[in-house]
Amino acid sequence: MPRTIETAEFAAGLKAAAPLLVAMVPIGAVFGAVAVAKGLSPLEACLMSVLVFAGGAQFVAMDSWGHPASWTALGFAALLVNLRHVLMSASIAGKNARFQGMAEIRRHASAYG
Repeated sequence: MPRTIETAEFAAGLKAAAPLLVAMVPIGAVFGAVAVAKGLSPLEACLMSVLVFAGGAQFVAMDSWGHPASWTALGFAALLVNLRHVLMSASIAGKNARFQGMAEIRRHASAYG
């Protein structure tokens, strides 16, 4: 049976996430400035923020942007930066009640958002 998100639950999630804005807004502004300085348009910088899973990988990409590095090298560097998420999600998964009783494949898929 599909689970629906109630309005109160959604509002509680927004309230819980509000303190993160203190870090997200300045980091987003810095990334935008770096991306535009490296030659991306503001639209491209926004799209990269929407499509890239981790901010660290965005900064790795911007550092390599002007160099003739291959896409493989860039992807490998981003993978190394993002490996920290595997450790963090493994640590959290056993402690989160929402993951209890969930099918294993669904738990793994939930790690991506």
